[in-house]
Amino acid sequence: MDPALLIPIIALMIPLTIVTGRFVIQPIVNALGKLADKQPTSGELANMAGRLAATEERLENIERVLYRLEEAQSFHRELRAPSRPPERTEG
Repeated sequence: MDPALLIPIIALMIPLTIVTGRFVIQPIVNALGKLADKQPTSGELANMAGRLAATEERLENIERVLYRLEEAQSFHRELRAPSRPPERTEG
């Protein structure tokens, strides 16, 4: 390619790239700035705390039910096991 033709093409591409980049990047930067500026209100914090407490309570209930199921499964496993006659001791 002829250098005389390459210089004007580059001279046109640099400003076009800058302008295009500004229009593409500016909304992203603005959105990130708004997101960083937004602080949760006390009402939102209270709502999140309530939801967290409810989730913890549900988790504790699930753990209790799981424990009871494990106990029941162990009990049923012992019932299904073949029973052995009591061993006699010679004496």
